Amino acid sequence: GDSMYSTLLDGERMVVEKVSYWFRAPRRGEIIVSYIDYLQERCVKRVVGLPGETVEIRGGTTYINGIALEEDYILEPMWQDMSPVTVPEKAVLLMGDNRNNSWDSRDPNVGCIPFAALEGKVVAVMWPLSEIRGIG
Repeated sequence: GDSMYSTLLDGERMVVEKVSYWFRAPRRGEIIVSYIDYLQERCVKRVVGLPGETVEIRGGTTYINGIALEEDYILEPMWQDMSPVTVPEKAVLLMGDNRNNSWDSRDPNVGCIPFAALEGKVVAVMWPLSEIRGIG
């Protein structure tokens, strides 16, 4: 889909590394594949909030514990604010880079995603051949 545009394009095939999260927690900024129960599908999103952090969106800017997060990868400023959300232990808050066209943790039906639902991190685009590139 278009939720990660312009970082990833609809129809691209990715290489997903599935071992790191056996040994360490996800890091902010990583692009991950996770299964989202509410959507009943695998989704590709970016890790924005980490366990114990409070994430808020005001005036198109994301704040982590009250400090503005620099996000040079998002497509355009966000249209909607988000009330503060504290990320539970062993969970992450995920958002698509195309924030105005992404169903992600900002929706209370989706919410924060437990580590157990994370399938791996995207490390490269492998298809189409003309678009091969590393991610991260």
